[in-house]
Amino acid sequence: RKKSEYIDFIAGFISVILDNNFRDGALISSEDSAALSGFLNGGHYFCGLCAADIPPYSKYPLTASLPSGSPAANWQAEFDKINLGSVKVLYVTPEAYSAELFNYLASKEIILLGSQTPPQEVLSKWAVTLQVDGLSPFREIWSDLVAGVGGKIIYGGVSFTDVNPAYLTRGKLDYVQKMVEKLRVIMAQPVSWS
Repeated sequence: RKKSEYIDFIAGFISVILDNNFRDGALISSEDSAALSGFLNGGHYFCGLCAADIPPYSKYPLTASLPSGSPAANWQAEFDKINLGSVKVLYVTPEAYSAELFNYLASKEIILLGSQTPPQEVLSKWAVTLQVDGLSPFREIWSDLVAGVGGKIIYGGVSFTDVNPAYLTRGKLDYVQKMVEKLRVIMAQPVSWS
């Protein structure tokens, strides 16, 4: 399964805007360095160094990585390590998903997000589910496709489901959607080297 680093980037971006002191973190497979880079780059894209202005003075995002298939107890222990930095928002990648982990996280006062719908037990603490939207770009070029015009490079957007407006307000969601659209347009531009 190839996971989109684009989703990880957007998750990093969203996670830092959900807390005023950027106190975000992620649980990411150690085999997926692209996901880790994407998440960190998304956070830093918004806030640069992402340094909190009240203790603890960690530089965010904080991340924990384990091999895919690691037991929930190990993911919990890794979360506890990064939570020493008072994580307020946590991105959970599918490799870490388990009912046991989510039951543990539900007992914490943190906001959660990920790329798959979580169990019902944590929906009250869930900010948003992020998924690649590969259909919208085809709608944009449908008339060209029907006319037989090819040669276009298109990039998908991101769909936002399970949105909890208590965490991801309409204004923040609009802000994120505008940024996603700008990135999609930028990625579609040809690159020329001079």
